Amino acid sequence: MARVTATEVKELISTSETITAHINTANVLVTEKLGGNATMTADHLKEIERWMSAHFVAVSIERQAGKERIGNTAVEYAGFNTTGLQGLGLTTYGQQAMMLDT
Repeated sequence: MARVTATEVKELISTSETITAHINTANVLVTEKLGGNATMTADHLKEIERWMSAHFVAVSIERQAGKERIGNTAVEYAGFNTTGLQGLGLTTYGQQAMMLDT
Protein backbone atom coordinates (compact mmCIF):
# COMPACT_ATOMS: atom_id res chain seq x y z
CA MET A 1 0.00 0.00 0.00
CA ALA A 2 1.33 3.41 -0.96
CA ARG A 3 2.76 5.64 1.75
CA VAL A 4 1.60 8.84 0.04
CA THR A 5 -1.61 10.21 -1.42
CA ALA A 6 -2.14 12.04 -4.68
CA THR A 7 -2.85 15.21 -2.70
CA GLU A 8 0.52 14.96 -0.94
CA VAL A 9 2.36 14.48 -4.24
CA LYS A 10 0.45 17.35 -5.85
CA GLU A 11 1.87 19.62 -3.14
CA LEU A 12 5.16 19.18 -5.02
CA ILE A 13 4.03 19.08 -8.64
CA SER A 14 0.96 20.74 -10.07
CA THR A 15 -1.10 18.48 -12.31
CA SER A 16 -4.74 17.77 -12.89
CA GLU A 17 -3.97 14.26 -14.13
CA THR A 18 -4.62 11.03 -12.24
CA ILE A 19 -1.28 9.98 -10.77
CA THR A 20 -2.11 6.70 -9.01
CA ALA A 21 0.13 4.66 -11.33
CA HIS A 22 3.08 6.99 -10.63
CA ILE A 23 2.56 6.66 -6.89
CA ASN A 24 2.33 2.87 -7.17
CA THR A 25 5.60 2.75 -9.12
CA ALA A 26 7.38 4.86 -6.51
CA ASN A 27 5.93 2.70 -3.74
CA VAL A 28 7.21 -0.52 -5.29
CA LEU A 29 10.71 0.89 -5.74
CA VAL A 30 10.94 2.43 -2.27
CA THR A 31 9.55 -0.72 -0.63
CA GLU A 32 11.86 -3.10 -2.51
CA LYS A 33 15.02 -1.00 -2.36
CA LEU A 34 14.70 0.82 0.97
CA GLY A 35 11.85 -0.79 2.91
CA GLY A 36 14.17 -3.18 4.74
CA ASN A 37 16.53 -0.39 5.79
CA ALA A 38 16.29 -0.36 9.58
CA THR A 39 17.89 3.09 9.83
CA MET A 40 15.12 4.89 7.91
CA THR A 41 11.92 5.86 9.67
CA ALA A 42 8.48 5.48 8.11
CA ASP A 43 8.36 9.26 7.67
CA HIS A 44 11.71 9.23 5.87
CA LEU A 45 10.55 6.52 3.46
CA LYS A 46 7.31 8.44 2.89
CA GLU A 47 9.20 11.59 1.87
CA ILE A 48 11.39 9.65 -0.55
CA GLU A 49 8.27 8.04 -2.03
CA ARG A 50 6.56 11.43 -2.35
CA TRP A 51 9.47 12.97 -4.27
CA MET A 52 9.88 9.86 -6.44
CA SER A 53 6.17 9.96 -7.28
CA ALA A 54 6.53 13.59 -8.40
CA HIS A 55 9.55 12.53 -10.47
CA PHE A 56 7.51 9.90 -12.30
CA VAL A 57 4.79 12.47 -12.99
CA ALA A 58 7.40 14.91 -14.29
CA VAL A 59 8.98 12.45 -16.73
CA SER A 60 5.67 11.23 -18.12
CA ILE A 61 2.86 13.78 -17.80
CA GLU A 62 4.39 17.11 -16.81
CA ARG A 63 7.81 16.98 -18.48
CA GLN A 64 10.41 19.46 -17.27
CA ALA A 65 12.20 21.69 -19.70
CA GLY A 66 15.95 21.18 -19.75
CA LYS A 67 16.47 24.27 -21.91
CA GLU A 68 14.18 27.10 -22.94
CA ARG A 69 14.54 29.99 -25.34
CA ILE A 70 12.16 32.87 -25.92
CA GLY A 71 13.45 34.32 -29.20
CA ASN A 72 12.16 31.95 -31.93
CA THR A 73 10.52 29.92 -29.13
CA ALA A 74 12.27 26.64 -28.44
CA VAL A 75 12.00 24.12 -25.61
CA GLU A 76 14.14 21.04 -25.07
CA TYR A 77 12.78 18.66 -22.49
CA ALA A 78 15.04 17.23 -19.83
CA GLY A 79 16.33 13.85 -20.86
CA PHE A 80 19.46 11.86 -21.52
CA ASN A 81 19.98 13.35 -24.98
CA THR A 82 19.75 16.98 -23.88
CA THR A 83 21.25 17.04 -20.40
CA GLY A 84 23.48 13.98 -20.08
CA LEU A 85 21.40 12.93 -17.06
CA GLN A 86 19.35 9.80 -16.69
CA GLY A 87 17.13 8.07 -14.17
CA LEU A 88 16.26 10.09 -11.08
CA GLY A 89 18.75 12.76 -12.15
CA LEU A 90 16.40 13.84 -14.97
CA THR A 91 14.20 15.96 -12.71
CA THR A 92 14.57 18.15 -9.66
CA TYR A 93 12.09 15.82 -7.95
CA GLY A 94 14.26 12.77 -8.60
CA GLN A 95 17.35 14.66 -7.49
CA GLN A 96 15.59 15.50 -4.23
CA ALA A 97 14.64 11.83 -3.74
CA MET A 98 18.29 10.86 -4.20
CA MET A 99 19.37 13.49 -1.70
CA LEU A 100 16.89 12.11 0.85
CA ASP A 101 18.22 8.56 0.39
CA THR A 102 20.90 8.75 3.06
